[in-house]
Amino acid sequence: MAFLPLLHHLLIIITYFAYFVQPLCHNDDSIALLEFKNSFIIDKLLLEILLHIPEFNPGEENRDCCSWDSVACDTDTGCVVALDLSSSFLHGSINSTSTFFNLSQLQRLNLAYNDFDFFQIPSAMGHLSRLTYLNLSHSSFYGQVPFEISRLSNLSFLALSYNDLELKSPNLSSLILVSILDLGNSKLSAKLELEVFNGKGDFLPWCKKMKVVLVQMKVTKAIVGSYGVYVIEDMKVEIDEIVMSTIILHLSNNVLRNVDDVKTTS
Repeated sequence: MAFLPLLHHLLIIITYFAYFVQPLCHNDDSIALLEFKNSFIIDKLLLEILLHIPEFNPGEENRDCCSWDSVACDTDTGCVVALDLSSSFLHGSINSTSTFFNLSQLQRLNLAYNDFDFFQIPSAMGHLSRLTYLNLSHSSFYGQVPFEISRLSNLSFLALSYNDLELKSPNLSSLILVSILDLGNSKLSAKLELEVFNGKGDFLPWCKKMKVVLVQMKVTKAIVGSYGVYVIEDMKVEIDEIVMSTIILHLSNNVLRNVDDVKTTS
C-alpha cells in the first residue's frame, strides 16, 4: 500500500498547478492588443527618462497577454477581462474598425490620461458589452459622445471628465443610470427632459434622472446638506425652495395627494 502516499502527493501537486498556473490568453486577444498598441505613437523618452513609468510594451516573442503589464485575464478561461492603460503616453486616434473591439469579455477599461488628439470616442466602444467600468477622462477626446455607449447595460462607472465633449439627449437619459458618472469639467452640453413621475413606473431611475436635473441647476448642495461656510442662510432657503419646487413639478397630482395624506397621518 506504499503507493497511497505517493498518489496523495501527486494529487497535491496536480491541485497546486491547477490552482496557480494561469491559462494562456487567447491568441485573438493577444493579436488585438498588439495591433491596438502598435496603432499609437508612444513617447518613450518621457516614459523612460522623465517619469520612469513602465511602458505598455508586450514583446512580440511573448504571446501570453495574460502576463503583460496592464492586462488582467480570467483565471479560468484566459480571456482578457481588464485593461489599464492610464498614463501610458498613447498618442493618436482609436479606429472603430480596430480588432481591439473584439475583446468581447472585457469588463474594465481605463484609458485615462492619454492623448487621443481630439478625435471622437469611437462608436465601436459600444461593442464591449460586458464593460462595467470605463474611464476616458483627461484624454483629449472631442465631439459628441457616441450613442452606442448608452447601450452598455452593465456599466456602473463612466468617467468622461476633462475632455471637450458634447452629450445630448437621448444619450443622457441612458447614461445617468450608471452608479458613478463623472462628467466634471468636460464642457458637456446636455438638457434632460424629465418625465412626470405618476407612481406607476420604476422610481429609482426617475430619482437618478432628477438628481441630474438638479446638478444641471447647480443646486445639489441641498440634497447632501453641505452648503459650506460661505453660503448665507437666505441663500440656503432659496436653494431649498428651488429643489422642492422642481421635484413637485415633476410629480403627478396623484402622487402629491398621497404624499400629503402621509404627512397628515403622521
